Amino acid sequence: MLIGTDGSGEGGALGTSTPRMQNAAATVLNGAAAWERGQEKEPVAPRDDQFVYSKRIIKETEQKTGEVRTYTDEMWDSVDVSKPSLTMALGREMWEQPAGKGGGVWPPRK
Repeated sequence: MLIGTDGSGEGGALGTSTPRMQNAAATVLNGAAAWERGQEKEPVAPRDDQFVYSKRIIKETEQKTGEVRTYTDEMWDSVDVSKPSLTMALGREMWEQPAGKGGGVWPPRK
């Protein structure tokens, strides 16, 4: 199940999920998170070959014509910022070089 926003600024869902399904999904996810927090495990440090992948779909509607444009943005970010990261936004591909010594990244990766 995928829950997102409908672009109105109000909480909404993608697809045909109902508020009841959203509440059930939230209950299951919150329960799983609470269980995981209760485990006595040492955090695992990310490896230098791991990346964080994110994807978002953007829909823009021209107010005068009603024409809808859809963009898919994808990002591959180096977990420890030691490798180049790839960002594909609004149809453009951008490679970001690794952060230099003392350089940072937003959001923080820790």
